[in-house]
Amino acid sequence: MAAVIDGFINETAIQGETFDSLSYRLYGEERMSHYIRQYNTQYSDVVIFTGGEKLTIPVLSETESKESLAPWRR
Repeated sequence: MAAVIDGFINETAIQGETFDSLSYRLYGEERMSHYIRQYNTQYSDVVIFTGGEKLTIPVLSETESKESLAPWRR
């Protein structure tokens, strides 16, 4: 999915979360974690959050869906 950033929200990490699990909780897909990492570089060395970390989360809107992609890109 190609995405456009429509703004930002604040989110607090839960103890034991990772960037991938946070992405899954917020976007429904682990592979979107790079968007969260991009705006939270102060936590770039974190593998597992201790809980309570304040994160800036980009609000994404889909600009391209699997259905609109060419078959070889799905």
